Amino acid sequence: MSNVVVTVRFRPLNSMELEMDPNGYAVRISPEENSVTMTVTNESNEETTDKKKFIFDNVCDSSTSQQEFYDAIARPVISDFIQGFNCTIFAYGQTGSGKSFSTFGDKKNPKQKGIVPRALEEIFNNIGNVDDVATVEMTVSFLELYREVICDLLVEGNEN
Repeated sequence: MSNVVVTVRFRPLNSMELEMDPNGYAVRISPEENSVTMTVTNESNEETTDKKKFIFDNVCDSSTSQQEFYDAIARPVISDFIQGFNCTIFAYGQTGSGKSFSTFGDKKNPKQKGIVPRALEEIFNNIGNVDDVATVEMTVSFLELYREVICDLLVEGNEN
């Protein structure tokens, strides 16, 4: 069983972000080093020497596939869950940052499935392999915290 692991995943820049930072100076993503470097640019949008480097357990850039992301982030958690540990995968970020894509993916494209459908497949495949004498009980919560209101997304109309 592992402890808390912090991973950041970056989606591709949108047109507005590219317009604001056409050279990509503001954020440098380095999956090899598990780091993100933020750079201050001057008024001419040129890179300065003022930088801040952040180290994470995992850094995934926009080229990371859904399968690679699942294997790196969720598979170890699901393995612990199958062994009987309580586990949580927590997605945090501002609106439009890619949480829904990472979590659910694209329902129309099986290669773009997110963490939830992949995890459920893995869990139920493992339950199918359990001895007949074992009892399997699973409880799932799917919560959203938005503007200080908690909603259980699996129960209609359930707030706070």
